[in-house]
Formats: sequence, C-alpha cells, structure tokens
Amino acid sequence: MPRSLEADSLEPQDELIVLLKLSEEAKCMTPDLNCNYTWIGDSELPQLQSYSVSWDTSINDFVVTLVGTGFPATTNDVTFIIDGVN
Repeated sequence: MPRSLEADSLEPQDELIVLLKLSEEAKCMTPDLNCNYTWIGDSELPQLQSYSVSWDTSINDFVVTLVGTGFPATTNDVTFIIDGVN
C-alpha cells in the first residue's frame, strides 16, 4: 500500500524489501548493495491542473492532454492507465 511521507511521518528513505512467496525476503544483490528507496513527499508529486480529450483524425484515435506542473521531462518511465488499461 502506498505511504505518504507527510501523513505517516516516515524517514525519507527506507530499504526496499521484496517478499518471495509468503515468508521469504530477497537479499539485496545490486552491485553497490544499495537497495534503499527514497520516498517522495506529497508536495513533490506532479500536480494536474486540467486535462482535455480530443479526436485526432491524423492518427484516428483519441488524444488526452494533461496540463500541470512537476511532470517528468521524459515519458520513458511514465505509465498512463485508463480503466485498468495501459
């Protein structure tokens, strides 16, 4: 379950723990043995100000436009899900 840095008063960094099956924990096996996860505070998340949906005849499909601040500079690691569909 997601946690909020402000709501839960978490430390800004926790060790990422992966559970195998029901009771085993995976060992950290990165080259530098750093398996820490840095929590992002609510104020650091992108802020959506508006959106629009339009039909683009050149691609024969819908285009969803999101307007806001704090979005990443690239979409390489962004997932957009609508009704459970990526």
